[in-house]
This record gives sequence, structure tokens and C-alpha cells, in this order.
Amino acid sequence: MDITVITEAGPIIQLHMLTGALTLAAGAVAFHRQRRDWIHKVSGRFFVTVMLILAVSSFFIHEIRVWGPFSPIHLLSAWVLFGLWQGVSAIRRGDVAAHVGHMRGLYMGTLFGAGLFNFLPGRTTNRLFFPDRPVEGFVIAIVLMGALYLAMNSTQIRSLARRRIFPLTRRIFPLGKDATLR
Repeated sequence: MDITVITEAGPIIQLHMLTGALTLAAGAVAFHRQRRDWIHKVSGRFFVTVMLILAVSSFFIHEIRVWGPFSPIHLLSAWVLFGLWQGVSAIRRGDVAAHVGHMRGLYMGTLFGAGLFNFLPGRTTNRLFFPDRPVEGFVIAIVLMGALYLAMNSTQIRSLARRRIFPLTRRIFPLGKDATLR
């Protein structure tokens, strides 16, 4: 791991990397908390804010140029902005199912789609984690993200999380007597 990659990067790339990490953390908290509790709402609002900053900051990064200063990654950023608008609009009108669909889609797209783009050889994240072996690092990222995707979609893993992790978070952040698991 070469931390100088971050310190030598420009301020926009540093902001983009910071908001990317915060997006992943805030999204994980929001999606694994009880529906409508205060932690879900705060982490959800934070998720939307940092995701918005993440998407907008990407339009000022031009490492890969396909169409003038833009690349296919910028299409992902436009999709994120549209998805944020759709997700927030859905919950404001009371359409919880649409809200959940949009927000989960954004989170998964960020985690897997943008995550793989970030580990392409030559990209800042790849240079940070795999400075001497960028191609092997990209292959490792593909394998790890594939395993994570399978784990996230495994009913056994979700069942374990409900039995072990959620009760622990409820002890740390008590919600009241009527709090239940999803």
C-alpha cells in the first residue's frame, strides 16, 4: 500500500476518494438499520449528501478521455444523480418500495460498478493498493468483489446477520420496545 498516492493526488481526487469511502460506510449503515429509525434517517441523509458530492466531483476528474474530457465513468455519475433524485422523490411521496429499489441500486452500483472501475490498472485506487502489480491487483479486486456479491446475496449470510449482528447494533443503539427486524 502506497499512501503517497493519495497525498500526491490533486484535491478533487482526494475529495472524490474520501466521499467514495464515506458513501460505502454510510450506505452500509443505512441499509442494515431498521426502517425509519433515527440512525437510518441520519445515515441515509449523509449517504445522499456524500453520494451527491462524489458524483459531482467526478465531472472534474479527466484521467480517461473518450468523448472530449469525459469517459464512460461519467455516464455512471449522471446515472447516480438521476438515481438520487428518484430515490429521494420516492420517499418524499411515501413510495417506500421505489425508494428502497433506487437506493439499493445506487449502493450496489457504487460498490461493484464504480469499485471495479477504480481498480483498473493505472487508476489512483489501484496504485494505492497494488503499486507494484496493477494487473494482478485488478484480478484480485474482481475475485473479491465477486465473492462479496455472492456473500451479500446468500440467504445464509443474511440469516446470520439478522441473528448475530442486528441484535448487537440494537444493544448499542436502543430503539425502543417496538423495534423489530426487517
